[in-house]
Amino acid sequence: MIKPIEDRIAIRQDEPEAMSGAFVMPESYATAPNRGEVVAVGWGLPDRPMNVKVGDKVTYPKRHGTEIDYKGEKLLIIKQAEIFAIL
Repeated sequence: MIKPIEDRIAIRQDEPEAMSGAFVMPESYATAPNRGEVVAVGWGLPDRPMNVKVGDKVTYPKRHGTEIDYKGEKLLIIKQAEIFAIL
């Protein structure tokens, strides 16, 4: 399995939803999901221990991180500090 370094995590992004309640979201929102599941966690930094763990559902800003293709699966690598919340 992939092992991010330092304070980075790997996220399997949720599929974007075009509808949110009674509002239709603009297409730009649908192309950048902002929720996902943590699939791998780095070891942290001396002054910043990791607060997320594998299996956590998280939310993060749109268009952050770096998408990679790992064994045919698209993952997002993002720094822990960019996560808004554990859901």
